[in-house]
Amino acid sequence: MPKGSLSFGFMCTPGACAMELRTELLHAAVPQTPHAVLVIAPSNNLTSSRTIDEAGADFAKLLFSACSRWANVCVTDFAPRLTVDVDQQQLLREEFRRVAARMGVRFFPFADHFPMNRRELWSRDGVHLSDSDGMPIFAGQLWSAAYQYLHPPTPKPQPAPRMSPPRRQVIPKVVVRGQVTVPRPSNPFEWTVVGKGRKRTAPEELEQSSGAERVVQQQVDATPLLECSIQLNPVWFSSSVLAAMDAAVPSHLPSPDSTAVPQSSKVCRVPAEGVCYW
Repeated sequence: MPKGSLSFGFMCTPGACAMELRTELLHAAVPQTPHAVLVIAPSNNLTSSRTIDEAGADFAKLLFSACSRWANVCVTDFAPRLTVDVDQQQLLREEFRRVAARMGVRFFPFADHFPMNRRELWSRDGVHLSDSDGMPIFAGQLWSAAYQYLHPPTPKPQPAPRMSPPRRQVIPKVVVRGQVTVPRPSNPFEWTVVGKGRKRTAPEELEQSSGAERVVQQQVDATPLLECSIQLNPVWFSSSVLAAMDAAVPSHLPSPDSTAVPQSSKVCRVPAEGVCYW
């Protein structure tokens, strides 16, 4: 094992599968309580188990027994073999990883440290690692897994979020090149008459038209009264009705709201309704 602050004790059975390792673990006499227990995934189940599910079930029993006896337990990967199909080894490795995850146990993979093209990492049988090249790498991975488990990395404090300065609001400017026609400012105190389908009338023309309308109105008012073409009938109301009206409003008194009535009985003013009073 690499030199350092960690000391190890090993318990193994050559050629044992998960169930045989479980039996040995339950009857082992450990003089001291270890700070950590590393369970190496049993690679012998590649040949002893009939299916991947059966190997996973046996490994779950082994891991459960280890966790029941000690508190600090983790799982390390097994070294690859040259005599077994790579895909089958990967399936078994993933099954062991799932079992550990369901039980909340940390799994340390290190199969990538054993490239299959480096034949010197294995002995002649292609199953066991070589003492010169393979075993030192395997021992180093065990030491690294134990150290990482006992000394988890301290989470780095997250820096406080930096407050970005407020952005300056840029107001777009409209730049017009060339000659620009500026409309003549209008006087807000002048009236402008705009009608549908008509020309725009200037204030001077409006005043002229207003003056012409006043002249026409004066001429109409100054027109002399015309003779009434309707033949007058002196008997309009009955004598009883006329007597009642004369009692309420005497006919010899002038009306305050009307002007003097002309002496001629043939002249009358024709109202807009076409009814003649006399």
